[in-house]
Amino acid sequence: MNVTALAAILFPDITILTFEVMSNHLHFVLCGSRDRIMEWFGKLVALLRQHPELKESKDAITSLQARLIAVEDLDNLRNVIVYVNRNGYVVDSGHTPFTYPWGANRFFFNDEAK
Repeated sequence: MNVTALAAILFPDITILTFEVMSNHLHFVLCGSRDRIMEWFGKLVALLRQHPELKESKDAITSLQARLIAVEDLDNLRNVIVYVNRNGYVVDSGHTPFTYPWGANRFFFNDEAK
């Protein structure tokens, strides 16, 4: 989560609409130019590789590859946001939309968090 925040600060021209962090992959819905998003993602992965707990890791999280999918219209954007926000707690059934702590889902699904 801290690495995500740092990447967001370093690239103020990239807007993070939502995200979910899982143990072996990430989901982000971003606004910005394709080139800048790829730079942002490269920096995010580089920061993850420098993290003390991940520095020696052979896990997939340190060798992530970006797969960009363009959002074509507002309906598609809504569906993508729902998919991303559901991912964390669907993968980890020990959580609900309100309790999964590594993403923005609880802010979309919880009126009190707004």
